[in-house]
Amino acid sequence: MIADPYGTAALREAVLASWQASPSRFREDANAEDDLARGGYRDRLLVELAQNASDAAGSDGRLVLRLDGQVLLAGNSGTPLTAEGVRALASLRASAKRSGRTVGRFGVGFAAVAAVADEVVVASHAGAVRFSRADTLIAVRALPQLAAEVAARDLHVPLLRLPFPVEAAPPVGADTEVRVVLRPDAVAAVRASLEAFDPTLLLVLPGLVSVDLAGRLLEVVPDGDDTLLDGVRWRIARDEGDLDPVLLADRPVEERAQSRWSVTWAVPVDADGIPQALPAQSVRAPTPTDDPLSFPALLAASLPLGPDRRRVAPGPLRDAVLGSAARLLVELLPRLADDPYRLSFVPGPLAAGEVDAALGSTVLKLLREAPVLAGGRRAADAVVLDGAGADLVDALTDVLPGLLPADWSTDRWAAPLRALGVRPLSLAELTEILQGLDRPPAWWRALYAALPPDRDALGALPVPLADGRLAPGPTGLLLADAIVDLTPLGLRVVHPDAAHPLLLRLGAVEADPRSLLEDPRVRAAVEAAVDEEDPGPIVEAVVALVGAADLRADELPWLAALVLPDDVGEWRPAGELLLPAGPLARVVDSQAGFGVVRAGFAHDDVLGALGVLRGFSTGRVEDGVEDIDGLDDWLASLPPGEEPGVVVRDLDLVRDDAWPEALDILEQFGLLALPYVRWWLAGAPVLDGRRPRSLRLPGTDPLLEGLYDEAPGDPVRARLLGARTSLAEVLLDEPEDVLERLADAGRSIGRGQLRAVHSALVATDVDVDPPSFVRAVLDGAVQVVPAGDAVVVDRPDLLARITPYAVMPVPLAFSQALADVLDLALASEVVPAAVLPEDGCVPWGQVWPGATGWLCRHEVLAADDAGGNPVDVDWVRIGDVDHVRGLEGTARALAWRLGAWERRHELFASLRGDLGDTDGDLDPV
Repeated sequence: MIADPYGTAALREAVLASWQASPSRFREDANAEDDLARGGYRDRLLVELAQNASDAAGSDGRLVLRLDGQVLLAGNSGTPLTAEGVRALASLRASAKRSGRTVGRFGVGFAAVAAVADEVVVASHAGAVRFSRADTLIAVRALPQLAAEVAARDLHVPLLRLPFPVEAAPPVGADTEVRVVLRPDAVAAVRASLEAFDPTLLLVLPGLVSVDLAGRLLEVVPDGDDTLLDGVRWRIARDEGDLDPVLLADRPVEERAQSRWSVTWAVPVDADGIPQALPAQSVRAPTPTDDPLSFPALLAASLPLGPDRRRVAPGPLRDAVLGSAARLLVELLPRLADDPYRLSFVPGPLAAGEVDAALGSTVLKLLREAPVLAGGRRAADAVVLDGAGADLVDALTDVLPGLLPADWSTDRWAAPLRALGVRPLSLAELTEILQGLDRPPAWWRALYAALPPDRDALGALPVPLADGRLAPGPTGLLLADAIVDLTPLGLRVVHPDAAHPLLLRLGAVEADPRSLLEDPRVRAAVEAAVDEEDPGPIVEAVVALVGAADLRADELPWLAALVLPDDVGEWRPAGELLLPAGPLARVVDSQAGFGVVRAGFAHDDVLGALGVLRGFSTGRVEDGVEDIDGLDDWLASLPPGEEPGVVVRDLDLVRDDAWPEALDILEQFGLLALPYVRWWLAGAPVLDGRRPRSLRLPGTDPLLEGLYDEAPGDPVRARLLGARTSLAEVLLDEPEDVLERLADAGRSIGRGQLRAVHSALVATDVDVDPPSFVRAVLDGAVQVVPAGDAVVVDRPDLLARITPYAVMPVPLAFSQALADVLDLALASEVVPAAVLPEDGCVPWGQVWPGATGWLCRHEVLAADDAGGNPVDVDWVRIGDVDHVRGLEGTARALAWRLGAWERRHELFASLRGDLGDTDGDLDPV
């Protein structure tokens, strides 16, 4: 007979009796175990086994976890199994651990085994007990009162209500061993849990110092102020105290015996005590709950939990323990390295959950008064400067007491510092503090070296000047020694000991001669010189700067406003002066209003840069040039999006007889090819008194002959100046000019050329005002006639009946389009309709296979012309009937009906008739 040292028979008898007396009690026990196994403890097996081991050991406990096939073995040191312990294991919410020093307090944690097993053995040296669903099912089947309940549950019975004595080998190297026979479907999950076992459990289970995971030893090793665990250094703070019984008033009865509270914080640190990053955590009470924690540390506290130990229960006890946890965390932070990572413990605006929010609120209040910032500063005593580097902090230490170090001032820590109430100081506010500060120039240079190039924020940064003053901002200051006396120009120069590149980025100017000239004060001085009683000092300074800057003409157009002495002793703007014997002086009109600069006043190149005219002056439209002849018309002619670029002044001041030399000057200075210059010259009488665009380039498009005269001189220059090269170009540019030249009776235009010009006019799709006169064919000759006396032939049978109108030679395919463009009448609109007998008509198909319609042959054929006079004709078409006379009319009618007008000569090769080649004008191009 198996010994029963733990009195399991009496336990079973009592439980079975209660079930027999009340089958609903059986259902309640089964459901309660299911709820725990499938709910709150479904994934807590290893945690609960570790917790039981910690409670059993009390201190210095050791736990061995290993998987032997399908059996999980958990051997621990400490208090062995007792009868009281067995009763607790077999009960629901009746723990044998009433001491406030233990971790497990509810007696339900062992239910975690029910989630993965149907058999569990707990063995100690004094004996062993087994929990088995199979044994339980046998026992309950013996009770008829439970038959219906068992059947309703598909024979699924509780695992942990009936303990049985069992003969089992005592544990080796342990005081107690739990042997969990895993269900096949749970083995893989348990193996994964062993591999992923959380070492930090040892930090929050005070009774355990090591866990052996089948060769992987996790051990807590003290190291000075820290604890080493699994290769990680932890800095730990613990505290505990007595609980006010009032706080337990709303807690379950058994919990009211918990007279102590405890809190543990653990922060991972490096060897220097600098906190390290930590994955997202949950609150531990002391084993993990489902309440998330946003702090980068482990928190284990004796917080009240709900029945399933998944969530912290709200109430006064929770708030009191969290308050102690908040105080302990704030006390721990100064023990960490003096590093800005301390700020990661400042709660953010969004809490991770209700518990995190309650804890964070208290922590934040305490942190605002605690010496947790750099150097032991409190938030109220600290200042943070946006983006301050180490050099900047060093430079400002004696100016800003309480300034936090650079690594505390990065964007990463801005939100925590703001939450603590640390006074932020922007660079703009810093510049206000620095106003009027008395420091040597070298100190300012060191400050500039440490500041970021933030032009908006540092616009009012003080700058010491060479004259001893402190300027209220860098904008417009000059960083260099003056090469001449700059006082007349109103320039301000930075003290050389304070000069630094930052000032350039903040608006100061590199004071080489060029940059000095570009200073707005110089321009203002140049413009004001004309009103000075003695402009000499200003002129002397500007002329010296221009000479040193090696400027080219027109680089700074506004210099032309500087007054210079002329050859009669007057002061005149440079832009109104000419170089003596310069090229421009030789071609401009004597009445143009220019003066001549005093001889020997300055080098010609300097005078040119000042705007004194050697050749034609230029400017850019975007710079606001004025007095440019025809500028508005030229801008209007530019295609959308095309930049206007450079323009040239004073072209309209050239003498008519000086254009050959003026063109040479423009070419010499590289101005002849400029778009504006070409446009202006194309419309000016610069080629033997004629406009280039009214001439044609010899040897180009033959359709221009007769319409345009040949350009004289160099054809390359003529092309550049706009001489015409093709009819297509002219039609796109000035189609009205072509029509005017066609209407010029003094010009000779051939019949074939006229037909080609009309065709090109239609093909270009121009939009023109209808001309008053046109060039057409009348009585076999090309003549200029009033537009009302000309028609466009749209049907070849009407050609013999258009008298007295002149014919516009154009292919039939273009007839309608030409009539529309020039607003001319069509022949079909002016020739009256004919009425002819249809005797003897035959289908065209009898004459020409495939032809449609009707053919009527006449010995005599006459019809009225456009003037109402009858004329003999060879062919008249009325509707779908062709009336013809003779073979010639028949061939022409057939060609038109077949849509092959160009084949009429093939159909009747030798007969051309009295019309000559007029009908050839109607052929396609």
